[in-house]
Amino acid sequence: MNALMRVSTFSLLIATCHLSCMKTQETPNNNFNTLYNLAHATLKDFNPSHNETTKNLITIIQTTKQIPSKKDLFTYLDTQSPQSPINPFCSKITTPLLIVFFDRIYNFLALLEKNSYTLPTLEEYQQHVKHEKFKKENNDLSIILEKASHMNILLCKETIEENLQQSPSLSTPDFNILIEDIHTKILNETNIKNIAKAIKLNTGLKL
Repeated sequence: MNALMRVSTFSLLIATCHLSCMKTQETPNNNFNTLYNLAHATLKDFNPSHNETTKNLITIIQTTKQIPSKKDLFTYLDTQSPQSPINPFCSKITTPLLIVFFDRIYNFLALLEKNSYTLPTLEEYQQHVKHEKFKKENNDLSIILEKASHMNILLCKETIEENLQQSPSLSTPDFNILIEDIHTKILNETNIKNIAKAIKLNTGLKL
């Protein structure tokens, strides 16, 4: 009986190690697949005003952080994504665009690491957007204060300005720049193929 138990225990250990190795081997590919599918879907319907776009971008950044090698990711993209548009509904989502997109993500991650910043949450980014919208709509705060005073409501301009300057996350302004770069530059770049080629050469990959 003891011998049988020892054999069973040994077999269980072998099976556990085998499964563990399989999981370790599968993790990179799973991350690549997740990134490719989510990036494709996010860029196809990219809209800075939609929470889903922001939420997906945060997930993409978090997943990209788990893949430290640009070479591995870019090589994977070359095998998965079309070099040219294959249908009119996602005509912009090509390998060159995805390479440029992810290189920009890696640059953002480098900025976070350099400054010891944390990635903003969806709620923190939403608060930042509201602050920026308020400042844009109320360029002259004294007008608002004057109208409030007519209602016998006393407000402190310095306190309001101080609170507007406070960002929920130190990286929120940079995250906002990232979104604008994707929306207004990367998705509209006409020379995206050559930029992607330059990025590949800069990364040490062959064209």
